Amino acid sequence: MKKKNLTITIISIIVLIVISISIYMPVTYAETTMKEKAETNIRVPAITEGKEEASTEEKVSDENKTKKENIVLLPQKGYVKVKSSLSLRKTASSNAKSILTLKPGDVVTILSSKKTWYEVKTSSGKVGYVLQKYIGTKSNKEYKLLKTYTTYSSSSPEGRNYNMNRASEKIEKITLKSGETFNWFDVVGSCGKEQGYKVANVIIDGEVFPGYGGGVCQVATTLYGCTRKLKMQTIERHDHSAGVSYLNRDGYEAAVAYGVKNFKFKNTTDKDIVFDFYVSRGRVIVAAFEVL
Repeated sequence: MKKKNLTITIISIIVLIVISISIYMPVTYAETTMKEKAETNIRVPAITEGKEEASTEEKVSDENKTKKENIVLLPQKGYVKVKSSLSLRKTASSNAKSILTLKPGDVVTILSSKKTWYEVKTSSGKVGYVLQKYIGTKSNKEYKLLKTYTTYSSSSPEGRNYNMNRASEKIEKITLKSGETFNWFDVVGSCGKEQGYKVANVIIDGEVFPGYGGGVCQVATTLYGCTRKLKMQTIERHDHSAGVSYLNRDGYEAAVAYGVKNFKFKNTTDKDIVFDFYVSRGRVIVAAFEVL
């Protein structure tokens, strides 16, 4: 009898254990499954209009990358683009003390940017501030300033300045690759009425007459001076038939007259070059940039 009761007791305990396990396991499994699904849902990016949306971390990374790409690397070279002169200031203020006077075409190293001002260093080592609008430059991620050349005419009416701007804009559109030849007739072409040029003084057979395109010879002369500083090969060049006032002491001169006097030179450097111009009331500055 005792053995029978013991057997019943053992069986009852086993039954209770089995029931407890069957109840506990589904609950535990359900809790684990829900936890795993929750974690999985956190990792899966949201779907918007059929496209996978980047995680917050990825967005921040992309934004930082974009910001870095938009940052202009400093220091870089720039040139002074004014008609007469520019003061280098001690601080970033128009009322600040002038350290020295910069001339048109002077090359400076841009050290930092502060609102509308650049902190710059001159070739003589002086450091100061100038307004950004008076410095010509390009992002040094793409270009490197090599040389500048400047000419100035004391008499340059509106029509003449217009013509110089029109001619220089055509030259700015080209990239002169290493080994290529620049041909004024091909790049600038005729500077007549049909091409939109205005009347200004021109020199014909030693005499001064009103004519369309007056002033473009100063652009050619300034470009020629820059190519000489770059030690490029001159293929064709002509003097004027009378003296002109804008020549520098070096005597560099290039007269152009479509179909008669061309200006050609070869890029004998190992660099691809673009030219940047500044034209204002008789002042012409050309800056040569290497394409990086």
